[in-house]
Amino acid sequence: MPDIKNDDMRPDKDNALAAIEYDLMKYKLTGDALGIAHWDMEVIDGDPINPNNTFTWSPEFRRMLGFEGKEDFPDLLSSWSERLHPEDKNRVLWAFASHLMDRTGKTPYDLEYRLMTKNGEYRHFHAFGTTMRGKEGVPQRVAGGVLDISEKRQMQEQMRDIEERIQDKMAAGRSRKRGQECFSGDDEPRNAHAAERDNWHDRYRKAL
Repeated sequence: MPDIKNDDMRPDKDNALAAIEYDLMKYKLTGDALGIAHWDMEVIDGDPINPNNTFTWSPEFRRMLGFEGKEDFPDLLSSWSERLHPEDKNRVLWAFASHLMDRTGKTPYDLEYRLMTKNGEYRHFHAFGTTMRGKEGVPQRVAGGVLDISEKRQMQEQMRDIEERIQDKMAAGRSRKRGQECFSGDDEPRNAHAAERDNWHDRYRKAL
């Protein structure tokens, strides 16, 4: 991983835009090492739904979805939002808007959702982001990352299936054991009675 601690790379602290770019660079380098694809949006006039807001999808994110460039996956919010699974879409958009509009910065943007790839397959992703705010908490820029967790989710589902099968077998085994105990318990009185009867017959025959 490239060295990102070089003080020569740090911009003037008074230059807010350069500071943001510097933080994004560190974010990207770290994310690349972890397999995280990045995105960011510049918020114009503190308005998260301003049509002039500049949205940027990283090449890594496009490749995750099977796209090659801006031609087939433009730098637009709708490029992403229109591919959200119908069952996840309202929840995800609400979470994103809530995060942006909370000027206290206390509402996180950290969740999982399904997104349709270029070939029509839905895959599972973990998304997160944070917002740089100006005076009174007005959003200025939001940036985050996306991680494909499809294999992780598949493994978790397989583990749940295995656990369920084990539980079912254990329950069936307990049921059979109870059935055997009940059957054995019913036989004991009959066996004891038969032994007593045979013993009485022997004694009766001797008495004759």
